[in-house]
Amino acid sequence: MDLGSYKDLNFNGTIIKTPLSVVEKASQVNWVRENTTYKRPLKVKSKYDFEAFGRIRFTIEPRCTLEEIPLGIICKDGILKITSPKC
Repeated sequence: MDLGSYKDLNFNGTIIKTPLSVVEKASQVNWVRENTTYKRPLKVKSKYDFEAFGRIRFTIEPRCTLEEIPLGIICKDGILKITSPKC
């Protein structure tokens, strides 16, 4: 996950996976074989309205395709929303 350089918020901690992926001995790769939730806490540092944009990047194996999903984080009137910006 990447938010670039923003003064209004930043990541607070590491990615939390539920359930944890399993390393298979034959490949030394963490294979995700069931629906998995990924979370990463954010720390909001501003009291004012703001917009931040970034992306989530991951690789799907064994196809070896790099996937990028753009995201926007908007804070307006104290309410935080995640959006999918138009590229």
